[in-house]
This record gives sequence, structure tokens and C-alpha cells, in this order.
Amino acid sequence: MFLTSPLVALALAWQRLLQPHKSTRSEVPHMNSYQQDLTRPLKAWCVGDFNLYAAEDAAQALTLACNVAGPASYTLDDVVPAPADLLDERLADASGTRLAWTLRGLLVDAKAPGHLASYE
Repeated sequence: MFLTSPLVALALAWQRLLQPHKSTRSEVPHMNSYQQDLTRPLKAWCVGDFNLYAAEDAAQALTLACNVAGPASYTLDDVVPAPADLLDERLADASGTRLAWTLRGLLVDAKAPGHLASYE
């Protein structure tokens, strides 16, 4: 039987802790297509005339919108990247009062793909 000193065992354990761990999607079998792939940041997408979604790409934004509105509600032609001026405009509540938030701020705070806002 091979025995090591406690100091050697501690050094080996510390070395294993310091080695970088490469996480892959296959290691997390419970992830689905709506959860964020950390290698692809969320972007803001306009779907239809009045809806904004945080998604990794246009296809994911379309899927999210169709899950809410119905499968035949939108096509990929209805999905466009949100323009920068729209993202930087301060939001307003129903009474028209300007709020401190912007869509860009909501996008930065988004932890997973989903609905960002609807507007008129």
C-alpha cells in the first residue's frame, strides 16, 4: 500500500483545485434551448411591431415569441435586431412618466433568454 505524507496530499489536492475546469454543455444535461449558452451573449431582438426579446439569436427570439403568441404568429422575417437608439431610450410607465431604466439596462440584467418588453 502506498502512503503519502499529509503535506504531499495537501499539495496534490491544491494543484487539482487550481487547474482550470472547462465546462461544456454536455456536462449539464438539464439545460434546454431557452437557457443561456455562456459563450453566446444575449442580444435584444424586435419581434413583430411591439415586442422585444433577449435571445442568443433571431431563431431563439422567434421561438420565444411564438410560444407566447402562437406558432403561426410570426416568421423569421418578423425578427430584427433592436436598434441602439431604442435600447438607450428611457422607458416610460403607462401614465407616460419616464423611468430610470433603459432596455439596454434590462438586457444587461437578463440572466436567461426571454421577454424584455412590449411597447406601443
